[in-house]
Amino acid sequence: MGDNQLHLHGHGYMEKLLKAESSGRLLRLMQFIEIKKSYRVADFACGNAPMLDLLDQKVENYSGVDFSPPAINNAEARKNKLASKNSHFYCGSIQSFCNENIGKFDVGFAFDLSEHVYDKEWVQMLLSIKSSLKKGGKLYIHTPNGKFFLEIMKSFNFIFKQFSEHIAVRNVEENIILLERSGFKIKKIVFLSHYNILKFIHVFSYIPWIGKYFQARLFIIAESL
Repeated sequence: MGDNQLHLHGHGYMEKLLKAESSGRLLRLMQFIEIKKSYRVADFACGNAPMLDLLDQKVENYSGVDFSPPAINNAEARKNKLASKNSHFYCGSIQSFCNENIGKFDVGFAFDLSEHVYDKEWVQMLLSIKSSLKKGGKLYIHTPNGKFFLEIMKSFNFIFKQFSEHIAVRNVEENIILLERSGFKIKKIVFLSHYNILKFIHVFSYIPWIGKYFQARLFIIAESL
């Protein structure tokens, strides 16, 4: 990420994340995630590391990486509060982190990351992430769905404007193409509701033909080949 992205994800962005932090969002995702005590896991673009609350002492090792110093500072504060002994944080690029941890991790998380980077950069990140996973390791991705009606409206600046940080909100097909290009096999895709009041319209996602426009979030489980 360049200087502009670093600016977008600086102190102001971290303050917004802290205010909006919700354990309910991650708890909803945990039902789809396989975790074992022997696992070494990596949290890519970990932010202030809310996943540590759910994984501390439940895995052999939790490593978080983020290029934002404010994010890592908040993550270290969380680690100290939990008195965590099996977690580590790295402030820098995902690529450099992965280069130092080749074939190390059983599981990787990329939650709310891919929509922040363009295709070329995302593929580069995915290739790096793959190199840090063991063969058959799982990558769990959470991201907005580009076909959700609200995301479509944002893309045209119709009534709603897109978040300045969200520069590449993709649909299912676009996500699959980039993951497969980077050496991953898609194991499962789960369509999730929104987290605010819009969650109540998720029921419309089961309607034939138009349901795809009411699927707000994607949870993708991919396997490293």
